[in-house]
Order: sequence, then C-alpha cells, then structure tokens
Amino acid sequence: MCAKCDNLSLRNQMGLLHNTVTLFLLICGVSLTVFLCFIFDSTTFPLPKLQKPLPVAHNGLFPTTMQLLDLPHFQYIINNDVCMTDIAIFAVLIITSHAGDIEARSAMRRAYPEDKLKHLGIRRIFLLAVSNPKDDVRYNSVTQNALEDENHRYSDLVQGNFREAYRNLTYKHMMGLDWVTKYCQQAQYVIKMDDDIVVDFYRLIHIMNLIVQDRRPLLMGYLLQGTRPVREPANKWFVTQSEFPGSMYPPFLSGWLYITTPKDARALLEVSKTVHYFWIDDTYVTGLLAQVAGISHQDIHQYFTLHSEYLECCIQDKIHLCDYIVGPNGGDPVLLLRFQRHAASCQERKCPQRSPDRALNRTCVAPKKFSAPSQGHGEVKPVPLF
Repeated sequence: MCAKCDNLSLRNQMGLLHNTVTLFLLICGVSLTVFLCFIFDSTTFPLPKLQKPLPVAHNGLFPTTMQLLDLPHFQYIINNDVCMTDIAIFAVLIITSHAGDIEARSAMRRAYPEDKLKHLGIRRIFLLAVSNPKDDVRYNSVTQNALEDENHRYSDLVQGNFREAYRNLTYKHMMGLDWVTKYCQQAQYVIKMDDDIVVDFYRLIHIMNLIVQDRRPLLMGYLLQGTRPVREPANKWFVTQSEFPGSMYPPFLSGWLYITTPKDARALLEVSKTVHYFWIDDTYVTGLLAQVAGISHQDIHQYFTLHSEYLECCIQDKIHLCDYIVGPNGGDPVLLLRFQRHAASCQERKCPQRSPDRALNRTCVAPKKFSAPSQGHGEVKPVPLF
C-alpha cells in the first residue's frame, strides 16, 4: 500500500513537473515571441538622432489667435523655439532681416555659428516678413519654399504674415519683442540688432557685465537726441503731421543694436496698446513706447562707429583692440566675418587698447565707402561750369 502511495506520489510529482515545464516553455515561448516581435517590428526601431531638437515651448509655436499692434490676424508662418527649456541663457539675439537678404544671414552664421553663440550664452533668431521682390529690387528674389529650406537647415527663422516693406519694420521689430516674451523669457537680456551690422560679441558681453549690473529697467545703446521729423515729401524718411504731429522726436536708441530685458520688452508691448503705430521702428519702440513706459536710456555711443572704414583699420591692426565694437558693414556682409576673426584673436591674445594719440579717428587711413544715405534732404543748386 505504501509502495502504491509512493508510486502515485511520484507520478503526481512528475505530472506536476511536466505541467510546470510546459507552462514555463509556453510562457517563454510567448515572451520570446513578444520579444522577437518587439525587435523586428519596424515601428520600434530607434529613430535617428535629429540634428536639431524638436521645438518645445509652453506656448504653441503657431497660435491661431494673435494680434500684433493693429494687425488683428497676425500669425507666424515660420517659428522656432531656440531657447527650448534652457535656463542658463545670458542673452537672446533678435535680428531684423529682409527675407531676400540670404547673404547677410549666411555671413552672420559663419561669423558666429550656433555653437559659438551657445558657448557665449546667446541664442539667435532672424525676424522676417513675407517677401515680394516687386516691392524692393535691392534684394534677391526668394521663394517661400527657399525660406522653408533655410529654416529646416538652421532652425533660426521667425516669419510673420505681413509683407516685407520699409514701413512695416515696426511690425517686425515688435514681433521680435513679442516672441521673446513668449519663447525666451528666461534670458537675462535681449540684444536687438540689424543684419547689416558688425559687432564684437566678446567685448559687448564684457561691457554689459561691467555697465549693466542688474540695472532695471534697461534700454542701452546709441542714444539719439534732438532729432526732428523730416517734412520734405521727396525724402525717404518723410513724415506727415498726422503720422507724427510733434516737432521733435523723444530721445531714442539707434536700431542698429540695443540691449534690453524680457521684462522691459513686455512693458513696451503693453504700452503699445495705447500708442498709435509709427513706421520708423527705433523711434517708435525705444522712443515713443519707452517714454510712455517710463524706461530711461543708457548711452554707450562711444562703442559705436558710423564708419565701416574704422573697422577695416582695426582688422589691419594685429596688435590692438578695436576702438569700437559696433558699426555698419558698409555693404560688405563678409566684413562681419573678418572682424569677428580679429575680435576672437584679440580675445585670446588679450590685446591692449590703443593710446589716445593713436585713436582710430586720428590714424585710420582707408578707402572711403559710400553707404546708403541716412536721414537727410536733397538739394538742387546751380553749379557754375565756367
């Protein structure tokens, strides 16, 4: 009886073991099948690493309801969140650029590539509108597809749905400030500049660290005072009485380059709701709006030059720091690249400054460059021929 019990117990144990092994193999088979399916299912292959991270913003990149000044149906055609979720951003650089001026943007990217700017704590976007070659023959024709391709490569364009025109520069300028408040408000500073300007960012940052010292509110740049509206209809900058009834503009900063903060950009945007549109953008933004917002100016005109020839002389001098850090490119976009190389070399070699008796405005000898005329007026005078 005990032998039968032992045999029965053994058969039961063997059966239990068989069932266990079967269950184990079944589970393993299912697991292996799932595992193999996981491996060979094409949807589970790891995606290639993108050259640019996908934009991530608290605000949608393409909001459907936006208003920019008196444009009730403003929208972004192209947008990028270059600041992402980074918190250590010293400054965001917003550059007004004509859609057709691809060469100027290319020169800026070569002079200061994205990785070099990031090393300086700077992020960059170019501000564009919709190109219409018939409106401005000074720029090359560019299609919207070409701009989309440019953005796909560099991911640094912000384009609004208004037309490229000189009298629309205020829209473009304010679009940049509005973009900062939505997509890069964590930046410590905002640097606004034009795409035909030469700048030494190494020294600009140094000067900002020395001068700003958490000054609030902040509008720092080349201060212009005592400027009067041009009332001559033949002039490019002709302003009617209805556009600006006053006899003198309030103090304002040159739109070539100025420095502010996201907080102050928001203040300027807020008061723009009560200040009538004016098409001369630097006068409107850093003059009229700043006056209403109660933001005073900090003048650093000593670091600006109106003459690109001085920058040429700086490049030829391999020993000293340049007397200036901001100036025009004189119609030569490559000047920025050449000037940046000189600036980077001096940054590394710790170049000394010139002595006062060797100042550029005393010693520079260079061919005169004739830039586009600034605010002036035409004259017709009789000229004696004999």
